Amino acid sequence: MLPVTLALLTASILGTPQGSEGLALVRAADAPAYAPSPRRLFNMGLGAEERGDGGGAVARYLAAGLVPRSSFADALYARGAALRLIRYLAGRDDDAAAAVAVLLSSQEALRPGTDLSPLLRSLLARVEHELVLIEGLISSVRLDARGGALLEVLDGAGGVLVVRSPEPVAPFSAGDGVRILARQAGAGPAELVALGAVSTEAWRLLAVRGLGRAGPAVSLRK
Repeated sequence: MLPVTLALLTASILGTPQGSEGLALVRAADAPAYAPSPRRLFNMGLGAEERGDGGGAVARYLAAGLVPRSSFADALYARGAALRLIRYLAGRDDDAAAAVAVLLSSQEALRPGTDLSPLLRSLLARVEHELVLIEGLISSVRLDARGGALLEVLDGAGGVLVVRSPEPVAPFSAGDGVRILARQAGAGPAELVALGAVSTEAWRLLAVRGLGRAGPAVSLRK
């Protein structure tokens, strides 16, 4: 997995109705040669929570799943960051929390005995019954009039899913193999919840509501 820095989230105020309004993306972007460890990212996320910086906390917990791991402790802290992210998102944006839960489950990190197990099971049921999870190939990306993007994704069975993102989806582009979690909104395009490369077990883009406005992009080289 590639090292990362973050471009932090901008989002709407708490209580935004369901739909694309008020959604923004947390982005985990490639860095040239360096990134903090999962342990440091976990601790930075806790610090951001204590300061009331919800966007910064989500961004750091998300990044912990993308940085290289060199020890068993790294794996534990990456899992701990994902569990903390679920705890933070649940009740604010259950769709975003479900996106984190489904990747934990795919990594066999969902184990009996954790105090979050009932919540995780509930979120996984949400994915099964209310959301769309596919792996496929992006066939096109085009900007829309509202400053977002429309993606066409081809699944392995030859079907096409059209997904609307509230913002452009760089670094993804046509030809990329991706994993997508989306919310189907009637007969129109689905609304993006999470986007990641099929080659990783982490989300690189996560659409979140209810975190307020964050500051500018932050370098994790500090």
